Amino acid sequence: MSISTIRNFLEKSGCAMVVSIALAIMFVIGFLMIANPNAARGGGGDSAPLLIAQIGKTPVTFDEVDDLSRQQTQQYFAQLESVPPELEASVLGGVLRQLINQSLVMELAQREGVSLTDDQILSMVAMQFDQSVASEKTRLVSEGKLKAGATAAEVDEAFKKEGGQTLGEIRAKNEADVKKMLADPTGRTNLVAYFTNQALVNEYKKQSMPTDEQLKKSFDTLTVKRIVFNGLKGDPMAEAKKVADEIKGGLSFEQAIDRHSTETPTEGKKLSESTTSLTVGSIEGLPDYQPVLALKPGEVSAPIASGAGAIIYKLVERKNVLPPDFDKEKARYADAYATQAANRKVTAAVDKLRDEGLIQWKSEGYHVLYDFVTLLDQGDPATHVDQFRELEERAAALGTTGDPAGAKPAALVRYLALQRLPAGTTEEEKDTLAEKKLEAIGNLLLSSENAELRLQMVDLLIERKDPLAAKELLTAAENNTSPTEVGQRTFSDVGARLTKLKEQKLGTPEEIAAIEKELERWRQEKKEYDQGQEEMKKLEEQQRKEAEADAKAEDERAKKVNPVERGATPPPSSDSLSGAKSGN
Repeated sequence: MSISTIRNFLEKSGCAMVVSIALAIMFVIGFLMIANPNAARGGGGDSAPLLIAQIGKTPVTFDEVDDLSRQQTQQYFAQLESVPPELEASVLGGVLRQLINQSLVMELAQREGVSLTDDQILSMVAMQFDQSVASEKTRLVSEGKLKAGATAAEVDEAFKKEGGQTLGEIRAKNEADVKKMLADPTGRTNLVAYFTNQALVNEYKKQSMPTDEQLKKSFDTLTVKRIVFNGLKGDPMAEAKKVADEIKGGLSFEQAIDRHSTETPTEGKKLSESTTSLTVGSIEGLPDYQPVLALKPGEVSAPIASGAGAIIYKLVERKNVLPPDFDKEKARYADAYATQAANRKVTAAVDKLRDEGLIQWKSEGYHVLYDFVTLLDQGDPATHVDQFRELEERAAALGTTGDPAGAKPAALVRYLALQRLPAGTTEEEKDTLAEKKLEAIGNLLLSSENAELRLQMVDLLIERKDPLAAKELLTAAENNTSPTEVGQRTFSDVGARLTKLKEQKLGTPEEIAAIEKELERWRQEKKEYDQGQEEMKKLEEQQRKEAEADAKAEDERAKKVNPVERGATPPPSSDSLSGAKSGN
């Protein structure tokens, strides 16, 4: 699952505090803790696993994607009464991408002859754990929950207050979980799949250690001006090539920036007056940026692809800026250089396997989900309207392909892709889009009820003045059985739409009466629920007071007991004292 998507949801939902420890620490082995042994890579059990894709020798099965998605949803979003489609697609698609990528990495490792021992795995887990702990400490310090330079005891106390366990307890459980998994064939397979990428990076680092000259050169800083094309006006690369021709024809680079760049200028300055810096170390491993490295001051690059857009650079100045501690920390800088270079090599090799068509899809529904979540990572959705339209068409066509396992992901993609398409300019275009949205929502509601989706359907039907709006609104009211804030919101939303139905005279008198009856039913159930909650609070308060009274009475009784009964040594008698004085 995309970490940014989860964090965005947590920030909006207000539950970040509850699961911050889980996000920062338990993600260390988050993809490894597969509760169901039959969810192993390659399947299991008596029957053949239902395949989603085959990557070389490694299958990705429906069971493992489903199990992992369910576990992540339950672990992090159990407080939700229903999971929004966007979040469901993010979890499901994130798991799918992770497993596909792991399979490609496994295939690369086999080709490179890279394998892992148990000790190497334990070492990698410990390293990731320590990195996560350091990140969590930084967060706690920034929030004033832990002081900088805290003692081990203070760190333990802060972690326990935040997540219910001390750091030592979390570490011990982490180690125990990993050792348990290593002892199980299924668990070890998953650990190997998870950490093989790091093993490949370690292997490629041996080939990537820089010479002193390369390391020094990596600290060269390029001061540049640039023209950015975000694609909102059409094909960004085509637009960039057109502007490049204008520059060759005599248009100054600065004029081209002010006319064409889509960046936002700093207040009080023209965009052409701004510069930015690139270090050689940050771009030298990127093939598209090799022309920039070759520029001399004053020269302009050809258009370069950058995510969903394009950029043209002009070099202003190149200067070597070594850090003050370069000589002292040369080994550390060299290791960081080699690590970055090795990561790029692994990524490039994996991408090459993907481009070679190593992924053989067995489920088109999951295939379209994979393409959808991949597209979401490529920048502003507004620049990918054509791709979203294509994905929607692919997802819609899957309704008749006989892919039951892929039906839900296809339905999610169709619904979410439609949300990213423009409404259109003509009434016919708007009506066609509304019809598709109604169908997409209906397909999602076949698998699970969702009040928000049901009410979206009602809105579309009301907009079209379709009498079916009353029937769908009645269904939404009937399914509202939650007495919580979610149910309260649904109750209010149903009531607001009922008003619209009446205004537009949609629905029969019987349907209107049925909706009003359901609203009254919920109102009464809510009243009874609130009364029950109030009574429970009173009972808990009464029990608390009784416990306090009992404790106070016990304390008073103990004070009244004489010292002998309380086990104390009695004071010496006057006889014994006189005897002691006389020597008897």
